[in-house]
Amino acid sequence: MFVFPKGIISRIEATCRNFLWDKSADYRRVPLVAWDKVSYSKEEGGLGLKDQETMNKSMIGRLVHWIMEEKDSIWVQWVKKNYLKGKDWLEYKPTASSSWERKPAVTWYKWIWNEQVTPKHQFMGWLYAHGAMRTKDKLIKYGLDVDDSCFMCEQATESIDHLLCDCIYSRRVMQDMSQKMQISFPDTDMLGWCTQRTGTKVQQWVQVALLWGTVYNIWQ
Repeated sequence: MFVFPKGIISRIEATCRNFLWDKSADYRRVPLVAWDKVSYSKEEGGLGLKDQETMNKSMIGRLVHWIMEEKDSIWVQWVKKNYLKGKDWLEYKPTASSSWERKPAVTWYKWIWNEQVTPKHQFMGWLYAHGAMRTKDKLIKYGLDVDDSCFMCEQATESIDHLLCDCIYSRRVMQDMSQKMQISFPDTDMLGWCTQRTGTKVQQWVQVALLWGTVYNIWQ
């Protein structure tokens, strides 16, 4: 019934954010992906979590029912006078300033969010798409004093590209999976590789599911 104050919305979102990144009420590290991006739809590159401010406003939308029923209310009378101006509610056209703006769809969403991919593998693929896996090069940028060498091969700085594409250990895992599954896994751009799959839709999805499952287990 009421529009929440900004402070209340911030506290609700903080609870949701903390649970997402740390499964607890407190989270003191830097989130891997900005919260506004997390609240985008999956098609737009987010996780589809509801933006609390928008959700609150949408709940107020039931007041539209009052307008359509012409409820005996000063607020309804005010809306009719200032917006409808004698027209039927179903004929009302909102102005451009009041319309909902969607973000452009990302090209990779359907290659991560499909029923063949295990949810935890989907989440890892989503982090990869945003360049948000917490590798050592990022920890150093956050100000942590850590050895930047790759945890597995110790031959280069640990970054997302090195960890999944250049690391000797990772390449060996990818090659073994490629041989067993008879799939040529990518050497570099994994999202680009997904868009180039051939065969039936199910075959394409299974190949992509194997990729993100392999990525997840390398990360683990």
